[in-house]
Amino acid sequence: MEEKALKYLEKYILLHMGMIFPIKRKTVHIIYAEEDGVLLKELKSNSYMLSVQDFSLGKKLFEPIKSAELFNVYQDFKEVFYGEF
Repeated sequence: MEEKALKYLEKYILLHMGMIFPIKRKTVHIIYAEEDGVLLKELKSNSYMLSVQDFSLGKKLFEPIKSAELFNVYQDFKEVFYGEF
């Protein structure tokens, strides 16, 4: 799963630097990693990190998360999420 996550994230290295380094440090739990996006939980900060190609996928991935203090969304549509939580 780590390989899939890095393959997606390294398409835009500068945008995803905050997700790539925790993977390389082995401080993440990779929840979802496919060709259309990545969802991680960074274990030191207890934050969720998301990058997806489609807003509806991001919303679907966040749905089961019931308790979280910090979300990092790496897309322009991040403003839409603020009203959800």
